[in-house]
Amino acid sequence: MNEGSKEEAYQKAKEAFDIILQFLEHLKANPQLLMSQPFLDKPPLTYSQINNQSTALNLMIAMVREIHYHTGQIVYIAKLRKGKIEWE
Repeated sequence: MNEGSKEEAYQKAKEAFDIILQFLEHLKANPQLLMSQPFLDKPPLTYSQINNQSTALNLMIAMVREIHYHTGQIVYIAKLRKGKIEWE
């Protein structure tokens, strides 16, 4: 498995956040999109707190609720790889 450099990880994160910021600007200009239901015509999700009736706003709230968990996972793995966490 090819491991990327810190700079590559930074660039990927920057690109991802740039996309998020562009989308938020789009929502700011079109606030009615917050109440749209983007997954209405998709198969139901059985493993998720959201469903086909969820609005874009509901999806954004769910993402904010989840991000701390995944950030914690990333920090934990980084510390594990650096040897700052040891198995007992």
